Amino acid sequence: APLLPGDTFPDAPRFFQESVERAKKFTLASNISQLAALSKARETLQRAEIPSFALKGAALLESGIYQPGERAMSDVDVLVQRKKLEEALSVLVANGWREEFPEKRDYFLRHHHNLRLLRKEGSSVVLELHWTPAHGERRMPEWDDVIPGSGNGESYLFPRSSQLHFLSVNAALHGYTGRLLFLYDLRRLIEHPGEEIDWTCFAALGEKTGTLQASLLALACAREVFRAPVPEEILKAQSFTGRFFLRSLVPSSKWNGAWRSRALRLLMADSFLERARLIGAGGGRWLARRT
Repeated sequence: APLLPGDTFPDAPRFFQESVERAKKFTLASNISQLAALSKARETLQRAEIPSFALKGAALLESGIYQPGERAMSDVDVLVQRKKLEEALSVLVANGWREEFPEKRDYFLRHHHNLRLLRKEGSSVVLELHWTPAHGERRMPEWDDVIPGSGNGESYLFPRSSQLHFLSVNAALHGYTGRLLFLYDLRRLIEHPGEEIDWTCFAALGEKTGTLQASLLALACAREVFRAPVPEEILKAQSFTGRFFLRSLVPSSKWNGAWRSRALRLLMADSFLERARLIGAGGGRWLARRT
């Protein structure tokens, strides 16, 4: 609702206009609290010399792609290197945060892509500490290499093209059509004036982390649904499977759902070895939940 301007439907009933305005006020207050908590958390990590990067909605708000009150967030997302994760967690816990499920940490580290932290007191902000885009594309060492400060030189910084890659993989994790907001985020990020998208860097990130086909399908969906200005040239690298699934994905959300989205990520894997790895990881998670 906050993404709907009050004047978009001038003939809409008054109660509808009022509900949109209430949603905007609630989202504004929530955004202010969330961004303040995010800023303090990143300052804490910076003092400990731990590189961190805002992700997803928080990054889009920080960079001015959305204005406070325009995009709701259920939590704030921060990316750190896998090798710095335990240190980052300890630093945050010592500075006003607490781990939501400490007893499940080992499980999350093996089979998930973030740890959730809550404020010990005050605001109810939730912080998700990421070390990889999504558990379906979990390649820790390779992803660490593309984060600044990891000893990989200047080739892989975290500019807008890297944010776009992360958002695309996140949309893939949610089955592409599961949350249209994620596809709309892609459009807003691409068309926002300022720093241009480095499409060569985007493709390199996809190839390096084994997520190129998954991210390209997300971009194709965003272009089809929201007219996102994705260059035709970048989509030429899309596989036949990706082009085929685009036809069935966009008209309906029949691929939305835990098992269907897993099947889709399996089909969108960049190689046979990646498919085998995904099957093995999925089987491991299934067994872990039953032991």
